[in-house]
Amino acid sequence: MACKECSYVRRHRVYEHTNDSQTSADDHNATDRQLLIEGRKLFYLSSIITIFAAVMNHFFRRIFEAIKRWLAGLSFRTGVIILASCVVFYILSFAQMLLPISPAAKGVLWFILFGMAKTTQYMGLAIVGVEGWRRIKGYFKGSKGDKRG
Repeated sequence: MACKECSYVRRHRVYEHTNDSQTSADDHNATDRQLLIEGRKLFYLSSIITIFAAVMNHFFRRIFEAIKRWLAGLSFRTGVIILASCVVFYILSFAQMLLPISPAAKGVLWFILFGMAKTTQYMGLAIVGVEGWRRIKGYFKGSKGDKRG
């Protein structure tokens, strides 16, 4: 038989005594202290995680900006070559499905080759930039217009 005075819910936990003789103020105080200690631990842990995330965010942002500046300093021709390799990696990532190997190996190869395709795609776009991308699009639009006319 449960005691109505000490059957309560705190932080998604139900504390319930099974016998009326077991209920006392000490039991309630001990449970309250335990919940307070657990709450403090969670607060400290969340504070540490928040600070760590902020430091790592700043650290990775600085690294990302440095890489972006370095890539932007490369030539337009290098960007076009990397974008061409992107196409090769996309073709390879799907063509390897025709190989007579296990499905697990195909999955690993697809993961690696598709990841390389995406990496080279974003690196190439970072190198050529917006103006370079317009030049590339203009080249293909101009060559299509020449073939028609």
